[in-house]
Amino acid sequence: MKRLGEDVRLRLLSVFIALILCIYVINIQNPEIKKEFEDIPVSIINLGYDLALANQYSYTTSVKVKGKQEVVKKLSKSDIEVVADLKTFNKVGKFSFPLDIKIQGAQGVEVIEGQPAKIELALENLTSKSTIVDVKILGPKSDARYDIKSIRPNLVTISGPESLVNSIGAVRVFIDVTNHEKDISLIKNYRVINKSNKDITDNASLKKDNQGIQVDIDYSKVKELPIALNLTGEAAHGYYISETKVSPDKVYVYGESGKINNITEIKTSRLNITGLSRDLSKSLKLSIPDGIKTDFDDAVKVSIGIEKEEVKTLDIPSTNINFINTSDNYSYNIVKPKVRLQLVGRNGALDSVDVMKLGLHINVQGLTPGDHNLPISMAPDSNIRLGDVNSTVKVRVSEK
Repeated sequence: MKRLGEDVRLRLLSVFIALILCIYVINIQNPEIKKEFEDIPVSIINLGYDLALANQYSYTTSVKVKGKQEVVKKLSKSDIEVVADLKTFNKVGKFSFPLDIKIQGAQGVEVIEGQPAKIELALENLTSKSTIVDVKILGPKSDARYDIKSIRPNLVTISGPESLVNSIGAVRVFIDVTNHEKDISLIKNYRVINKSNKDITDNASLKKDNQGIQVDIDYSKVKELPIALNLTGEAAHGYYISETKVSPDKVYVYGESGKINNITEIKTSRLNITGLSRDLSKSLKLSIPDGIKTDFDDAVKVSIGIEKEEVKTLDIPSTNINFINTSDNYSYNIVKPKVRLQLVGRNGALDSVDVMKLGLHINVQGLTPGDHNLPISMAPDSNIRLGDVNSTVKVRVSEK
């Protein structure tokens, strides 16, 4: 019996020693270690339905853990969950919230600390705002026009913390039309611009609906054209138009390229000046061709200056008058040595008239020998003409 008791004690001692050796070996091969994980994202949960974070930052913390080497080495950031639970808070203001750190799927790992252990959050009332969508055209050429045909939807709703939503100044779609010479139809996301003209679209505290905006734009060619006075009739006998003025004298028009390229001027509505013997001022509308548009809706101011023609009588040597369309078989002579002519002039042209430059001539084409009464003509001149009372002259045609 005594021997049996000693046997049992020896066996128990052996088991104990083996256990101690096993634990020793395990601790040598798989010791307990510590490890720090940085930039672990913080999830904010259970925010009240009528509250919003004043500023939606990407909150992070550093977490230090300890555990067996074999387990800790397999941990990654995705195994660590850090949460700020706002379930019990329903007030507006700044508060500190403790961070709850959990290790997912790892046994025997202990969280030593989180740094920071708390985060400060500013809570505001959740509000929303409906804003009309504005389209901003970028890069248009001076000879091109882009008219917004439609915006769908033209009203969007944005929600978020009260101070941020109240700072919204515009909701804008930016469209670059550089080198676009045709109608445009596209869908583009809008940008949120605050009252300080800063883009706050990417602020995570804002919740936006209808990000895609359908915009249709009509393209037109633009051209600046002179305004031409459209007159009918003539001034009273013995009077002439000394000057005309149109104010403004140019206008911008737009339309399809093919039509715009084919016009060189824009006319006023028709004005009849028949029998006019004094200056005239009048307002006239523009006559815009079909397919052409303009933003100028006013009438242009037209001024017409009228002056009386001057009359001067001259005795001109017959030798100053040439014959045209002559025949080599005949000679041509004006019977009288001098011819009396009445000249009618404009703009002071008769003050220093040079008879030799008037181009006076008589057409003798087809005439046979004998005396002929023929009219005198002169070269075209915008300021001088022959008077209506000029009589014919006798021309003698003789065989050589």
